[in-house]
Amino acid sequence: MQDRRKFIRTPLAAFLEVFSCDNMENICSGFIKDIGEDGLAFEVPRKLRLNGEFALKFTLPNGWYFNILSEVRYIKDGVLTISHGARFSKINNWQRENIKKYIENNYQKEVGI
Repeated sequence: MQDRRKFIRTPLAAFLEVFSCDNMENICSGFIKDIGEDGLAFEVPRKLRLNGEFALKFTLPNGWYFNILSEVRYIKDGVLTISHGARFSKINNWQRENIKKYIENNYQKEVGI
């Protein structure tokens, strides 16, 4: 399967909380696998609704906190967890620029620049 991503992704191991957009109820928690300017991949113990919109709350290792509305675009069942891919559906400029900075700094470390 061809990767259709428009932006570079960088690996990330960070705690993630998933909340309902309707009532901000905490649905589940898990871990981020990688992040890009337009979305992220994460694993949680339950299957979320494909094309459903959720609030994803997480903190990058540098301490920046994010609460971003995201749409689930990909789901893959695993043994203990379920992998999800989400596209940021409502992200402000501060969030986008700081995620971009984080990715650029960590991508350079990854490839040895």
